[in-house]
Amino acid sequence: MNNRINLCRTIRTQSFVALLLLATTVHAEPGIDSRPENLTCTAPPRPETGSVILGDAFPRQFNRITTAVKSPRGDSTYIYMADRGGRRSRFVNAASASGWTNILDLRPLVAGFIEPGMEGVMDIEFHPDFASNGELYVAYTTPEPGRTSYVARYVSSDGGASFSQNGEIVLSLPQASEQHSLGTLIFGQDGYLYIGLGDDLRSSRAQDPFSWYGKILRIDVDSSTPYAIPADNPFAAGGGSPEVYATGFRNPWRFSQDSETGEIWAGDVGASQWEEIDKIVKGGDYGWPTREGAHCRTAGCDATGLIDPVYEYSHANGCAVIGGYVYRGSAIPSLFGKYIFSDVCTGEVFSLEETGQGAVVESLTASGFLVLTFGEAPDRELLLSAATSSTLLQLMPDNSGGPVGNFPTLLSETGCVDPSDPTQVAAGVIPYDVNTELWSDGAGKRRWMAIPDGTQIDVLPDGDWDFPVGTVLLKEFSWNDNPFETRLMVRHDDGQWAGYSYEWNASLTD
Repeated sequence: MNNRINLCRTIRTQSFVALLLLATTVHAEPGIDSRPENLTCTAPPRPETGSVILGDAFPRQFNRITTAVKSPRGDSTYIYMADRGGRRSRFVNAASASGWTNILDLRPLVAGFIEPGMEGVMDIEFHPDFASNGELYVAYTTPEPGRTSYVARYVSSDGGASFSQNGEIVLSLPQASEQHSLGTLIFGQDGYLYIGLGDDLRSSRAQDPFSWYGKILRIDVDSSTPYAIPADNPFAAGGGSPEVYATGFRNPWRFSQDSETGEIWAGDVGASQWEEIDKIVKGGDYGWPTREGAHCRTAGCDATGLIDPVYEYSHANGCAVIGGYVYRGSAIPSLFGKYIFSDVCTGEVFSLEETGQGAVVESLTASGFLVLTFGEAPDRELLLSAATSSTLLQLMPDNSGGPVGNFPTLLSETGCVDPSDPTQVAAGVIPYDVNTELWSDGAGKRRWMAIPDGTQIDVLPDGDWDFPVGTVLLKEFSWNDNPFETRLMVRHDDGQWAGYSYEWNASLTD
């Protein structure tokens, strides 16, 4: 690299186009004669989890017991809620939010639902193209007489401030019981709508491929009215109901898709002994009622072709699993990539990490709340609704005891700055700038990157940059040339990125 160069590529992990200024000093001209040696600035190990708490996400009371918490993709302005009684509402996505606006009232449809049970409104889901088509899908079950589960489409013409009162029925299913009916709705990354249905307390139907009970369905709501069948559905060509995607569930009350890997995780509520966490695959059979979890319900059952749960726990430790999300937020870096779930009876919140030795499950907090559902905020932080709390809760780090483990707690300890003068970066840390800079209330910004020795940045076929494991990206915010915050984005040994923020002290010494 003896010639002076400007390299322009998309940095995938930062979502901006970087103009790399290969220079050894902050204000130097672009270009260097040789790559500097980087002896100190590499990604440290992830910090230990430490204490996690459930705190009020929006401190002012909402006085609502919520069954669904969602937001349209790409829109961080509002949080939307639904309750069993039929109200759909939204509020501004800000800690200062003090009230909500009703946007759709379905109370006449579900009046008289039975408590406890799975009648009433169970979930909502925005179409991936909500910004252009205004479509909201609602899962609800009407009470007797004529108890029936419905998925219906409602349309907004004003960006979600209100919806058409009369929805279009997409599909329906009669229910004999108020239990184990319609649960989750999600749009997958493939654009199809996934629908979770319990066994209606008629367990044998979970193994009947022509029945919707005890199944996860997948349909295409864009190609036909009311829907079309995806060509690769397991029974699209026959042998079962063409809508069926996976079978053998008792009550898959909550499932979700990992926003990074696309894997679908489900919590299937057990009967008398076992709760289970499953990873859902197309055509998979998860065993109910032949098995509960990984255990035969009758001696010598034939488990051929049945998929074992990723994790199971007995009723000595809970009674009904509440499936959650794979954590992709930034507030608790040690949880990044782990599946978070709870149990309605204990309120205990757990993390699950897959390893070569099996699932490693850690108790994060014994909340004492009767958790009903999880939601993912626009920033990927996890929200929870509980029957014993009138506010939305959020999984948060407990910082009352200070930093955890041996992760660098001071910027001067990171190896990325001069420890005797942390306002200066360490040798081997290379400054860069961006083509299009975001406005940050007038703050000044400087940026650097540090690549481990012996590695290089690869350019992927689509032009994105692929940084090596161990990379550290630094960004400093300043006011009147005085730094007040420095952020590190690091790529850990597991290949995942995590962000860490350091606040400068008043004397600017660290």
